[in-house]
Amino acid sequence: QKEAHGKLETSLSESDTAWKLVRAIFDINEEPMAALDKTGRIVIANTRYSELMKVDQENLKGTDFIQSQKDLADKIDLKTMLKTALEKDQHFTSDRIDVKTSEGKKSFAITGRVLKKDKDFPYRILIQFKSTN
Repeated sequence: QKEAHGKLETSLSESDTAWKLVRAIFDINEEPMAALDKTGRIVIANTRYSELMKVDQENLKGTDFIQSQKDLADKIDLKTMLKTALEKDQHFTSDRIDVKTSEGKKSFAITGRVLKKDKDFPYRILIQFKSTN
């Protein structure tokens, strides 16, 4: 039993380390990014996405991506793009959109990359706001 407990503690420690590494790699990216689950809810977002949305990173978790993008969703029909991506495993790229940020107006194209489809894998789509300035 002690051996099993030790293995569990080691596994949890390795898991925590891996999560910190993923978070660090995700945050290195200068473009706003978020990973969504199969329902379109945010699982993880990087610092730039948090800044763009003006919401703390931890408060973004579980947020419906389309609801958080109401202003943009009407301009480029994000709902249809996301639905098609999830149903047909197709990547997408939006037309250029202008977004007001704390640094002024910026232009982005939103890309969605479909990730591994596995019931045990929580991430389904990686969303990235690619700067077109």
